[in-house]
Amino acid sequence: MRIVVTGGGTGGHIYPAFSIIKRMKERHPSAEVLYIGTERGLERELAPKSGVPCAFLRVEGLQRRVSARAFKTMFLAGTSFFSARRILKRFRPDVVIGTGGYVVLPVLLAARTLGVPSAVLELDAFAGLSNRLSGRFVNTVLLGMEAGKAFFQKAPRFSIGHPDCLSEWIHAE
Repeated sequence: MRIVVTGGGTGGHIYPAFSIIKRMKERHPSAEVLYIGTERGLERELAPKSGVPCAFLRVEGLQRRVSARAFKTMFLAGTSFFSARRILKRFRPDVVIGTGGYVVLPVLLAARTLGVPSAVLELDAFAGLSNRLSGRFVNTVLLGMEAGKAFFQKAPRFSIGHPDCLSEWIHAE
């Protein structure tokens, strides 16, 4: 089994990603895992210390108003999408899981275009923008609480609150 886990920017996205990786390695010791984060987030320091193979994308948070920085952000989003596609093609994952942060959007979109099953994990009651956008094209949205469902009206499938819902979803795919 080959799994890509992506998420970053803050500890709220990075630590759940590493928890998923740890749990998957415990349950499936032969699984190969790749973590994809951002070049500038906290994960740039933490990921290499984890011992998990990792790749980093040059991507920034989405800008919500027109400005020169918004154009730079859009350019980086496009280039990071193509970088993510190259990484995924090389790694050949069976599934891709996003835990939040702006890095998940290009990675999960790349997975979709390559036909790789994907999920986004939202543990909070209020979903972040990248997760809300990703929820439109992933196979499953994995929620930590029922309240998060309101942000994913267009999601094809949900799993709510069960601690092993991620493992169950992977085996269903």
